[in-house]
Amino acid sequence: MTPVYNGSAYLEELIVSVRDQDYPYVEHLIIDDGSTDNGATVGILGKYPHLRWWSRPNQGQYATMNEGLRAAQGELICFLSVDDMLVPGAITKVVNLYLSYPALDIIYGKVLFIDQHGEPYPMAFRQLPLWSYPYFAHISHSSLYVRRSVLISRSLLFCTDYKYVADYEWIIRLMENQLKFHFLNESLSKIRKHDQQLTARFHVVMKEEKNRVLKDHGINRVAIASFALLDLVISAFSTLFSLRKSGLRGLKLTLQRWYHKYWLR
Repeated sequence: MTPVYNGSAYLEELIVSVRDQDYPYVEHLIIDDGSTDNGATVGILGKYPHLRWWSRPNQGQYATMNEGLRAAQGELICFLSVDDMLVPGAITKVVNLYLSYPALDIIYGKVLFIDQHGEPYPMAFRQLPLWSYPYFAHISHSSLYVRRSVLISRSLLFCTDYKYVADYEWIIRLMENQLKFHFLNESLSKIRKHDQQLTARFHVVMKEEKNRVLKDHGINRVAIASFALLDLVISAFSTLFSLRKSGLRGLKLTLQRWYHKYWLR
C-alpha cells in the first residue's frame, strides 16, 4: 500500500518495481492524498490499469495508510513510501517464508539505500536485535510485511497524533503486542535519500515527536543516550579508519553516514 502526495518524481519507479515482482498475486493499492501538482501524480496513476487507486482531499500520510490498511484485500500488507522501491523477488521470498512458518505475524528484512538518481548511497543497513528497535529505529516499513488480519483484530493502526514518526511508534506497538517477528536476512526494498524527503526537511519536529514517543512508551532515556554514545564512538573509529584507508573520499562518505544517523534520525 502506498500513500502519495505530489509524488510524481519517483512514483513511476515504485509502481514498476512492484508490478515487475515475480509473485503473481499482488495488489498495489495507492491513495492520492489530495495532490496539488497540476495532475502530474494522477496522470501517472492513470497509466497503469493494474493499480487499485483513488484520490480524495488531503488527510495526511498516516490517515491515508490507515485507510489503505482497511481497504486492502490481501492477507500480507507492506507500506511503501512513494520514493521507495521493491527489490526484485522480494515478495516471493516473504511469501515462501510465511508458507513455511504460518505462525509468524511479521517478517522484516534489510534495506538498500539509494540517492535521488537511483545510485547506491553511502549508508549501510544496521543488522541489530529486535529488542533494540526503539533505540536505533533500524527496521523500515518498506521491508516489513504484516498479517492484515492481526492488525485489524487488534486495532493496530497508525496513530495520527504523530505527523512524522507514527511508523516508528507503530512498530514499537507491534513489539509491545508480542507479535511473532522473524528477520529475513535479505534486502527487500530500496530507500531513497534526497533533499525533499520528510526526514531531511522536518528533522527538528521529528526529533520532538520521537521524544514524545519515548515518553509515552516509557522507554529509558538513559539507555537511549548510552546506545547513542556507543554508536558515536564506533563511528569515530570508523571515520579515522576511512581517512587512513581511503583518504578524503572515505572521510566524506563516513561523514555522510554520520549525518544521516545522528542529525536526521
